[in-house]
Amino acid sequence: MRALTALALIVAGSSVAYAGSNESFIGQVGVYNAAVVSQSNGNNKSAVLQHGGFNAAFVGQATSKGGGKNNSLVVSSGWANTALVGQVTSHGGANNQLTLQNGFGNAALTGQDSSGGGQNTAATIQTGWDNTAITSQGTHSLDNTAVTAQFGAHNFALTVQH
Repeated sequence: MRALTALALIVAGSSVAYAGSNESFIGQVGVYNAAVVSQSNGNNKSAVLQHGGFNAAFVGQATSKGGGKNNSLVVSSGWANTALVGQVTSHGGANNQLTLQNGFGNAALTGQDSSGGGQNTAATIQTGWDNTAITSQGTHSLDNTAVTAQFGAHNFALTVQH
């Protein structure tokens, strides 16, 4: 209990945000935790760390400012964890995402759109079994990159780029 309280104090005190910058950090240990991050019209950044089972991370990032951006990092270890990330830029391009999951029965879904410019980058790395990774990327320029690496058995991966 003390360790969890100390972690909560560190997490609460470590978040530094400036007007319009959209920075976020969430760390959770245990089961049945949920992290919901919604960021818009800033440079966007985020990080979610979860350990345990039946945890969920929902990250939504959008920017319509010139220069674009979006970044996100989700790390899950355990079982039956879900990471759902949606990123959109409409002026200037970018998007980036990395999801790392270890365990079994985990799901990673990433959707990226950069209609105002190029880029998109997504990397999903899963170890264990019965994991699912789905990535969709769209841009009106020439950039797209997706790396999905799964190690274990009975895993499923789908990547769509346009």
